[in-house]
Formats: sequence, C-alpha cells, structure tokens
Amino acid sequence: MLFRRPLTRMPTAVIGLLLLALWLGWVSAGFAALGRRPPTDQAALAQLQAQLQQAHPQGAEAQARAVLLNHCRCQQQANEPAWQRLQAAMQQGKGQALRSDLPAPFELLLLDAAGTAVYAGPLQPALAACGQLSAEVADWLPALLDGSQPPLYLPSPCPC
Repeated sequence: MLFRRPLTRMPTAVIGLLLLALWLGWVSAGFAALGRRPPTDQAALAQLQAQLQQAHPQGAEAQARAVLLNHCRCQQQANEPAWQRLQAAMQQGKGQALRSDLPAPFELLLLDAAGTAVYAGPLQPALAACGQLSAEVADWLPALLDGSQPPLYLPSPCPC
C-alpha cells in the first residue's frame, strides 16, 4: 500500500523560499531607505549657512569654521570638554571655532575653507555611528576638511 503525506503540511523547501523572499524584501527596503536623505536636510543646511554668514561674516582670509549651534541645552555641560578639544584642533589647523545662538537641527556645523558644509551632526557622535574607539569630531578634522570624503550629516537627537 502506498502512503501519502497529508496535504496540510507545506514542503520545507517552499517555506524556506518564502522566508528567503520575505528577508530579501525587508533588506532591500532597508538599503533603499538608507540611500535617501530627507529633502529638508539640504534646505535646512542652506538656510542655516545663510544665517551664519549674516551673523558671523567670513573674514578676508577664507578659513575652515566649526560652529557650535543652539541645538540642545541639556548637553552643553557634558559636551564642554569635547568643544574645548575641537577649538584647539581648529586653531591648530588655522581654522575658526565659533558659538552661535542660532536654533538649528544640528549641534555642530563644520564648514571647509570654501564655506561648504562637510559635517553636520552631534559634537560627540555615538560610538555605534563611527565604528572606531574615538568618537569626537576633533579626531576626524583632517579627514573631513581635506575634501576627499563626502559630507557627513548625522542626526542630532536631543535627549531632553
């Protein structure tokens, strides 16, 4: 007598293929979302740069500028040592470090000598964001300002 399997069970190969298709769809949607930057980022950055130029005009000699913005007041004390190190690194590299009271979606804006934004984000990025032991923008200055890297825009959520 020939025994047949009940038709209520799906073969394991079909289940595996369905799970693979589901996983591939999820991963491809995630990668597609990573590649898109919200359109408000560029507009907010351009508006912020125009406001900074009015509030703090560039001198005759073009310099790189690091601007600490009025983003999150509850972290100002905790970020003070990192700001001091960034100021020292900017002065050593013949740049300028400024504080501004302009409200902004970013904590720190780093402009190269041409006035192009090369970094907008937190003063101390999370260790998970950088993948290295060092998580201070002062350590990244040479790589950010030499123009070989694309601009880096990181979200700056405020915990308070």
